Amino acid sequence: MAFFGARAAIHSVLLTLLLIAPLPSGAEQLETPFAEVFSQLAARLVGVVVNISTTQATAAAPAKGTPEAQLPPGSSLDEFFRDFFGEKGAPGGPNPPAPRAASLGSGFIIDPSGIVVTNNHVIANA
Repeated sequence: MAFFGARAAIHSVLLTLLLIAPLPSGAEQLETPFAEVFSQLAARLVGVVVNISTTQATAAAPAKGTPEAQLPPGSSLDEFFRDFFGEKGAPGGPNPPAPRAASLGSGFIIDPSGIVVTNNHVIANA
């Protein structure tokens, strides 16, 4: 009986060692480090990356603080508001320039004819 107990103990120890032994990973190790591979790829493709910048006119927002009430011409309040806010927006007065929106992004030239691929948000509403 002692024989079976010693045999079971040895099997238990061997099984435990097999279970806790490091298993080989399924991932292959790269021969070349990632940073070097990335650098080589970037150097090869640097000529196809482009900068994309867009500008567009936007609708002019009303000037903040401009009174909405219509005052009788020549009233003391009309004169006060004109002195305080200026002539902007007054009939016949100069209109402020429309603000411009700008965006910036990048893309890749994918064809010798100059076709560029980029994200939609870079050129949306351009």
